[in-house]
Amino acid sequence: MNRENLTLTLPGCEQMCGHQTWYWDLGPRISTWLVPILLLVSNVDLSPLDKRRFMAIIHLVGDPIDSFWSLIHKLDAWEQCYKLAGRWENESERRRRIIANVFAAFEEIEGPEIFSEDYWNTLAERSGLTHDDTFVEWTRTAIELADSRSDEFLRTWLAIILYIWQVVASFVPEIGGGNTSPPGGRIGTAMFISWLVPAVLLSNALGSFTSRRSCYNIIHRFAERTKNVGPPLRRRSSQFRGKVIPGSATDMFEALAWTGGIYTFRPWKFQYITCERNVKKTLCIGILATVPVCIAMIGGFVIIWYTLPNGFNCRHFWLIAIFTAWYFSAFITWYSNASRFVTGKYHWRFVLVKDALIAIPSVIVIFLSSAGLFNSCFCWSGYFQYGAAGARILLNSAPFYDFNDRTLYPGVVSVCLLAQICYFIFVAIRWRNGLHLIRWAESVRHEEAEWVRNMDMEKARREDSEMKSH
Repeated sequence: MNRENLTLTLPGCEQMCGHQTWYWDLGPRISTWLVPILLLVSNVDLSPLDKRRFMAIIHLVGDPIDSFWSLIHKLDAWEQCYKLAGRWENESERRRRIIANVFAAFEEIEGPEIFSEDYWNTLAERSGLTHDDTFVEWTRTAIELADSRSDEFLRTWLAIILYIWQVVASFVPEIGGGNTSPPGGRIGTAMFISWLVPAVLLSNALGSFTSRRSCYNIIHRFAERTKNVGPPLRRRSSQFRGKVIPGSATDMFEALAWTGGIYTFRPWKFQYITCERNVKKTLCIGILATVPVCIAMIGGFVIIWYTLPNGFNCRHFWLIAIFTAWYFSAFITWYSNASRFVTGKYHWRFVLVKDALIAIPSVIVIFLSSAGLFNSCFCWSGYFQYGAAGARILLNSAPFYDFNDRTLYPGVVSVCLLAQICYFIFVAIRWRNGLHLIRWAESVRHEEAEWVRNMDMEKARREDSEMKSH
């Protein structure tokens, strides 16, 4: 008799062991995915919107597809600012970048309110963009904007490395010191949330302003110095079907959460700052936003497939349910705004409630799965492959998991994480002009500051000379 292949029938297992039991090693099981997810979530770059900025985490977990779509839409807005700047300066890369940086700041404040290209033409004409005397103000403003942005990108890579280390340690004894039980299910869970890797990288590549008033104050000073109209201080919202109710006007700083201050929530995705309506482009960005979630789903699905009973099993149901809920969540976020069902602050609140109803149950199900929700004779029996008559439980699972720990699991994890990182690299390269726009090296800031200082001194000498001549 081959003792390694001993099996127990489903009725026999239920008679001996009962229907379901919780895992005794809950701590080590949860730490495989809980520690990495806490590391990654804690490194998501959040806009400085007081306590409400943490609502962005609920939106990220409850609607990752819309979050990716919004991040790429923001990058595309910066890319469009760079292209727009080329209309006024196509020879000097330095001047073009400065112009685009200021354009991006106005987009930050008034993004959803820009409905015509005349907005940019008026801004350039009133600001005397073609004159060196007034271009000093553009440069001064661009420096202030660059100095006011956060930059935690290197720290983010440290969190990513720790995440990868924690995942690898779960199936490499030389790193993790071994496991209290087979690690297949927990590795699958860790892969299912691997979409957080590009999400964290993208959010920190974009960065944010250090204060919710930073961008507005800088642009307001620029408007005063160049005799432009400053951005408004109130935003209006319609509650249902475009109906504006009394008191719906909101202070601009309070409205930042739904008007562009949170880069993972930009409901005006069919609208671009060049005022084009490019359905093909929107569709491509929308599809691209689904890629990290699909990669995570495939990685988690394959690993859980190759856990006992080696095929489709109970855990796949929660994977499919959450994956489907994320797609449904993205559709609701888009459609509720596109149909004008709710807009502004009412749309933001509606989306948060919807995200909470998806995010919280999803996290609870993942936690219960790791705690032993599917640790039952039925789930271990391969009922979906063999049917009721052939359902059986393998008693000695060690050889099966030892083999997969050395071969299958490392391969799937490597491919999945590499694909997520490659996704980030692709987005960064595709929208490199947008990223390059707001990332200024310290040496560049110093050179521009010196140029502004010299221009100010030259202007002061010229004015002093004119006063003496009179």
